[in-house]
Amino acid sequence: MKRQKRSGYDIPSLIAVLIKPIAILIIFVLMIVIAKALKYHSPLSVSYVNDHIITSENMLPTDTKQAGSPKNLKSDEDNIYYSVNYPVINNDAIDYVLKSDVQNIIDSYKKDYTPDKPKNKYRADMTMDYESYFAGNSVLSVMYYIQYYTPSDKKPLQKIHTHVFSLSDGSRLTYGNIFTGDYIEFLSQKISDYLLEKFNIKNYKPDINSLDFTLSDRGITLYIEPGIAANEKYGCICIPVSAKEIEPYMSYNPYKISENPSEVSPLTSPEPSEPVKTIAFTFDDGPSTIATEHILNVLEQYNCHATFFVVGNRLRGREATLKRAYSLGCEIGSHSFDHASLDSKKAKEIKAEFSKTNDILMDILGIKAPVVRTPYGSHTKKVLKSVNYPVILWSIDTLDWKTRTEIKNDKKVARKTASKIVNSVSDGDIVLMHDLYEETASAVEIAVPRLIKKGYRIVSVSELMQYKGIKLKPHKEYYNAK
Repeated sequence: MKRQKRSGYDIPSLIAVLIKPIAILIIFVLMIVIAKALKYHSPLSVSYVNDHIITSENMLPTDTKQAGSPKNLKSDEDNIYYSVNYPVINNDAIDYVLKSDVQNIIDSYKKDYTPDKPKNKYRADMTMDYESYFAGNSVLSVMYYIQYYTPSDKKPLQKIHTHVFSLSDGSRLTYGNIFTGDYIEFLSQKISDYLLEKFNIKNYKPDINSLDFTLSDRGITLYIEPGIAANEKYGCICIPVSAKEIEPYMSYNPYKISENPSEVSPLTSPEPSEPVKTIAFTFDDGPSTIATEHILNVLEQYNCHATFFVVGNRLRGREATLKRAYSLGCEIGSHSFDHASLDSKKAKEIKAEFSKTNDILMDILGIKAPVVRTPYGSHTKKVLKSVNYPVILWSIDTLDWKTRTEIKNDKKVARKTASKIVNSVSDGDIVLMHDLYEETASAVEIAVPRLIKKGYRIVSVSELMQYKGIKLKPHKEYYNAK
């Protein structure tokens, strides 16, 4: 009988030899998968914001939480999750803005990422953390970095949102407050050079005044969101420019050491001759493309804020003006959707007037109006009960609409409206105007420097109430802050 040839391979021994390297390979693959999952599901870190583009010239300080005590808001439901960190600065004006902004971010997330009828195993999540920087002893910057995620997304959506504040009065600072001269050309060139060097991008033309930014002791950092200038895979792009480079372009220089604080004041207006008094400017029926922009130019020049009570059916096509007003620190209130009288409407119809406007505001700005002004100042019991917001009326009516019909000379109309404000206003007043008329914009241009010289601070309605220690309540009307 022929003997069977014995195999040259001992299967059990071969398995014993291979099992270890196979196990190591499996563990290695799992580690890569887990690492990627953690990267896409954890809050953004500075290194991730700058992923792929970290360089030695990065101007971000190593201490990324220089101001504020952290506060966390968290929700863990079946179909939605969020964890939001933001700072409490212990400055009433600044904390009001930060808290309001956080609530707007959460509301916007719920609207955009939560389905009306959740599907099985559907779960959206959002994580947000912050960084805070001082520039000198007069400027505070806060940056939110936000990450949204749903199971249908291959990668999370990333966003950057920033605020820059003057520590002297808590007001928000913009490019226009801080820079002068050819700063737009200078910063545009710095961005172009950076994008060319890092991504070989040649044709991106930045709109400087629309970019989020922060100031620290090391300089300015400009932020471009994913997919705007470079491929989304690079995440949020941070472009640093050193303090030494930007100082020649700064009209408000936090790096300048001076014995006279007025030399670095963000206000370009004269110093008040008496203690500061606070009033609110309000504008109804807009936005318009001409008058509103003119008013915003004046508010930006003098570092003032106002509340714009917008009409919902006028918002489409004017998104840029609305965004500019909000970015300058102005408050966006609601003046209903179509400016119809509410007195004859049912409660459901009254609510719809403001919810329809809020839907558009959420789409454009990601916020809801925190205050409303009812058309024609209606404040009957039925109207107040139906409107689940503070209803803001006024104590000074400029009658700008009437003046322009009685006087046909534009300059005389502007002067009369300006005089009405300057001669009638007192601490705590709410002033009513309309940003539909160029004559009103010209009146604002006349009145603002006169009021500042008399010691008035011009703010939004909510800021006025905050300064005066008045807590706004829904279903209640307010004429002033006295």
